[in-house]
Amino acid sequence: MLRATVPAVLVGLSLCHFSALGQQTPAQGAKPPSASAPASTSQASTPDPLLAIDQWNISKRKLAIDGYDPVAYFPEGGSKPTRGMESLETEYKTVKFRFATAKNKEAFLANPEKYIPAHGGWCSWAMREGDKVDVDVKSFIVKDGRLFLFYDGLLGDTRAKWLKGDHTKEAAEADGQWKKVSGESPRQVAALPIGAQNVVATALKVGAIAPDAKVRDVKGAEVSLASLWEKGPVVMTWYRGGWCPYCNVQLKEYQARLADFNAAGATLVAISPQLPDASLSTAEKDGLAFPVLSDQGNAAAHAFGLAYALPEELGTKYRKMIDFARVNGDEMSGLPLAATYVIDKGSKITYAFVDEDFRKRAPVQELVNAVQALPRQ
Repeated sequence: MLRATVPAVLVGLSLCHFSALGQQTPAQGAKPPSASAPASTSQASTPDPLLAIDQWNISKRKLAIDGYDPVAYFPEGGSKPTRGMESLETEYKTVKFRFATAKNKEAFLANPEKYIPAHGGWCSWAMREGDKVDVDVKSFIVKDGRLFLFYDGLLGDTRAKWLKGDHTKEAAEADGQWKKVSGESPRQVAALPIGAQNVVATALKVGAIAPDAKVRDVKGAEVSLASLWEKGPVVMTWYRGGWCPYCNVQLKEYQARLADFNAAGATLVAISPQLPDASLSTAEKDGLAFPVLSDQGNAAAHAFGLAYALPEELGTKYRKMIDFARVNGDEMSGLPLAATYVIDKGSKITYAFVDEDFRKRAPVQELVNAVQALPRQ
């Protein structure tokens, strides 16, 4: 939140009258950087991110995001603002970041440019006008692989204003102003080819303990994955979406053998990044009598090590054909591998099919055999 106390009489003023970390407002004589203020030569010649730390929203100790974990904002970190721990602090180009888990810290160190916030950690809405306004660290958007933070306080909810407009246009405006203020160019983290992302190596294998994660059923109700295998064995398959013909063929084949899974005491579930309504449409279209679950943002897929970023060329191709904002609730920057697991009642993975080729799926007879091989409880 904005740290300075804002008198009620000033509530009607523009956001540009306030900046963070005790900086004075224009009314007090300290003019913040703006679109009309040319960048200095040293700033303009410093395009490398995070070198213009004198312009960043950081503490006196050079701590970013008030000590919140930058990875936690992303699906792989749980999509929930979480305070980091001092014991898990690291420094990147002289700016310090803290993390809630060692896994998040490792993810950051592997690709820091992906996780550092846009526009120096200032409010992205205000930055459209070249103004440095502090943020509510719990007001954010992760879109196109970037973290945008926003002010939310007495002067209004800037995240809500941003969402009413064109994200691409607003981000470009803020990027342009931030470059004038700091000399930094917007970071573009290009997705590697799927094979080069090493996602098959990160996917959980036989013998691993399946992690719990929260997904939603077709009615929007939250479902804990652990609650599924607590009742008995689970056949858990990930599919890309109802728009994928290979996925539809697979789901129909599994439906045809549902009686065999049930007879072996197993629960069959399918998971995709689609919204609950789209999952319901898939279930109805394919005549599925087993649960079809929604993992919006791929948080569960990340927990299983299955999520990957879409290479730009492939993503552009898909977006031209499919309205992902309607189907997934976002512009779809990533997908899960079409993997399938058998998980026993003790949460242990006893069968795993993982392949980066989306055309290859777990043979249904192998799954039936794997379930039938489990000891009956």
